[in-house]
Amino acid sequence: VPVCMLIGIILLTIFAYWENKLEKHDTKIPLVSLQIFKNKPFSSGVGVMAIVALGQSGIIFALPVFFQSVRGFTALETGLSLMPMSIMLLFIAPLGGYLSGRVRPRLLIQIGMIVQFLGLIVLRSTFSVDATSSDFIIPLMLIGLGMGLVFSQITNLAMIDIKNEEAGEASGINSTMRQLGATLGSALIGSILLTVLASNITSGIMNSDKIPEQYKAQVISAAKAQSSGVEFGGIKNDGSNIPVQVKKEIVEVTHQATVTGNKAALATSAIVALFGFFISFILPNIDKITHKKPEEIAIGSDVPFCAIEA
Repeated sequence: VPVCMLIGIILLTIFAYWENKLEKHDTKIPLVSLQIFKNKPFSSGVGVMAIVALGQSGIIFALPVFFQSVRGFTALETGLSLMPMSIMLLFIAPLGGYLSGRVRPRLLIQIGMIVQFLGLIVLRSTFSVDATSSDFIIPLMLIGLGMGLVFSQITNLAMIDIKNEEAGEASGINSTMRQLGATLGSALIGSILLTVLASNITSGIMNSDKIPEQYKAQVISAAKAQSSGVEFGGIKNDGSNIPVQVKKEIVEVTHQATVTGNKAALATSAIVALFGFFISFILPNIDKITHKKPEEIAIGSDVPFCAIEA
């Protein structure tokens, strides 16, 4: 992983150097103009977008692990359990667009970040081995509410000072930053979840008084050998010499470790959301975003891209 990260940094540096070199020649057009990042609203907007996507991906990664390994849900049941967040996001995003003409967009984004943070805290406290999908409805709705307020504003706010001829380039960068945040979030949150899970399985087995000493080393070895799939359904042990009661205890330890890992992952997501709230203060604090119809915009004008409502 560190080698791949280093290669990525080197390639990105070469790309930035090449784009800057092309931009110095008037006859050549770079794929990405580095000058666009001097636009403060744009650079701050795509930065906040990446942070929001980073925190969101943690939820999408962590919850299915719990539903499938601890509750024994199928993929379809897991998807249905996540629907409260998606439904709330579906309804709140258009409402956020309506409010953007009446409330400062930055304020709506900040409210959304705080609501998402509170939703993550409530979701974290909801986790237990016996928690059902209905227990997660309220916190998931809170998270969807926060995400809807943020996503309905952040792109328009980032594009507020972008000229028409820069719109395609800026839109591509915005999309890339969102995907980058989601990718880093899956890697970061996923690593935390699996690291805590594996650590707690080992300590849980070692500290259990229901597992005889002669089995502990064997079970821990099996857990390490199946580390890539231990989060889905517990530790599979082909040995028939382990008593049934010991196997049940292993499953309970695995389930509790999964809950602990999910709590650690969601705590990280909450910290990211709170960080995004503080970062959002660098966004432009305009009164409102004015939406105009296409026929009201003259061809060749410098009306910001976000002012166009298709």
